[in-house]
Amino acid sequence: MFNKKKEKQTDYFETFIQQARYACEAAEIIVELFNKFDTFDIPKTVEKLHKVETAGDFVKKKLTEALVGEFLPPIDRGDILTLANELDEVIDNVEDILRHIYMYNVTSIKPEALEFAEVVREICKATHDMIVEFKNFKKSSKLHALVVEVNTLEEKADDIYLRAIRNLYTTACDPRELIGWTRIYSIIEDCCDSCEHVANTVEMTAMKNT
Repeated sequence: MFNKKKEKQTDYFETFIQQARYACEAAEIIVELFNKFDTFDIPKTVEKLHKVETAGDFVKKKLTEALVGEFLPPIDRGDILTLANELDEVIDNVEDILRHIYMYNVTSIKPEALEFAEVVREICKATHDMIVEFKNFKKSSKLHALVVEVNTLEEKADDIYLRAIRNLYTTACDPRELIGWTRIYSIIEDCCDSCEHVANTVEMTAMKNT
């Protein structure tokens, strides 16, 4: 008989947790920069955050490669890919915040941006907690509440976005400032929206498989 070593099966749920952890790490970098903002720190912070984004890309790539050869994944292949892509989008959107701060040569952080960044941190943490619980979706009594928490934080982000844009267009005089901060606020909002997309996919997948 041939003694063929059995390959270790990929733990897709653990991979999702890794992705969510990178999103939290990226959000922490943004909050730290905004709270102690110094234009001198931006280039090295861009590099630091890009390393996190690259690590997230690598995790998603390994998941995709494993899924190709997977005989019987724990949940639908399409749902696995959708969730992996949406978690990757969260990380990409957080990185985009900093990239646009750099591109628009922002020299100071607005109060609404500080508030917005805190919500990004909160919603990434809530998304992480939800993803950790997702592994137990068949018997979990907490998953729905965690999904609701992400949705609630996204609504909070909507309110901040509305107020931030209103304040920007009633106080700013420099058109470059208007253009730059309008785009930055939009990206921060996209980041929160992408977390909500993850929550919706988690809820839908749990319902399909229970």
